[in-house]
Amino acid sequence: VGAAAVFRAGISALSDDPDRRSLRRITCALLAVALVLVLAGGLLLTLPACERIHRAVESDHQLARYQFNLGWLDSTFTAAAALTGTGLGVQDVGYHYNRVGQLIILAPVQVGGLGVLAIGAIVGLHLRQLLGWGGVDDDVSPRGLRRAVLFICVFALVVEAIGAVAIYRTWDPAVDLNFVTASEERPLLGSIIRSRTSLGDRYDEARLFAAVFHSVSAFCDAGRTLTRDGYMSYRQHPAPYLALMPLMLLGSLGGP
Repeated sequence: VGAAAVFRAGISALSDDPDRRSLRRITCALLAVALVLVLAGGLLLTLPACERIHRAVESDHQLARYQFNLGWLDSTFTAAAALTGTGLGVQDVGYHYNRVGQLIILAPVQVGGLGVLAIGAIVGLHLRQLLGWGGVDDDVSPRGLRRAVLFICVFALVVEAIGAVAIYRTWDPAVDLNFVTASEERPLLGSIIRSRTSLGDRYDEARLFAAVFHSVSAFCDAGRTLTRDGYMSYRQHPAPYLALMPLMLLGSLGGP
């Protein structure tokens, strides 16, 4: 409910009449939100509950503070790269973080991707009007812009879901060491899925999460992978390429 309220308030702020909301105020708000997301993501990723590997020293060791500061810097960099879609990384996401940490990384990837698409669409519609290219059916009112942003978000989620289905069967433990580790990890929703659905032992959370993560990362142009060396281990398997290339192309189109 809180996330939905923030999402709705963000769309309303972006869709308001520019005469009532100055460009400086909108820019400061966007920068503040981005900064909060990066710092919060970096702090959460530093928690032991998000890491798969154990720390090299104990908490009472004299190097514990230095190790924490270094880990926080790496985690904050990872969160910033995920939000901005730069594709830069200083850690092996599929090995260093467990599924909780990977979910925290996936959240800013999705937020950043949808943010770029939404802002691009609003700016594009206003630019069309300024250049005189707008049609009689263009609705640049706050209500019309909210509908456009909502359509973009729904379209993005549908495309990502289709991409996840397309690459669900492509993950091979024989070539991907990180997928072997993920398959051995305890499922987050395994007991709930098995007790409340008819899937039973057919529920493969590692494969499902890998498909969703890479589909979202490809569409949002984040460049993040859970595999050990990007997609180098799958260079002899054409299925991931054929499924992910359309996602990258659709996501990189931006506002249109």
